[in-house]
Amino acid sequence: MTLESIIDNFVKSCINLDAWMFFPFLFDEKVFTDFPCKLIFFKAFISKLDLAKNRTEGELSLRVKKNIRDCKLNSFDFCFYDTEHLNERMSFLVVEENGTLFIDMHPF
Repeated sequence: MTLESIIDNFVKSCINLDAWMFFPFLFDEKVFTDFPCKLIFFKAFISKLDLAKNRTEGELSLRVKKNIRDCKLNSFDFCFYDTEHLNERMSFLVVEENGTLFIDMHPF
């Protein structure tokens, strides 16, 4: 699997609010999280998408922003917005570095 295909499927999973679309990609050896294990990350990911499903009006869209809090070159915030609200419905930190992908959840 390429990092591009993993990122594409992560984004599709978030936009469709379907965590299971990302499940097989999460367990690739190139994917890392800040959670103790990927299964715990996945359970939190399911909860995050379920919460977003209840708070979302219309379809979600992605806006990628450079993460200014992190000095790494390829550090981005993946922010998902719906059609009604000004603030993001959910966001994730995504860092691509040395052929690996790090994904973490922002708390709000």
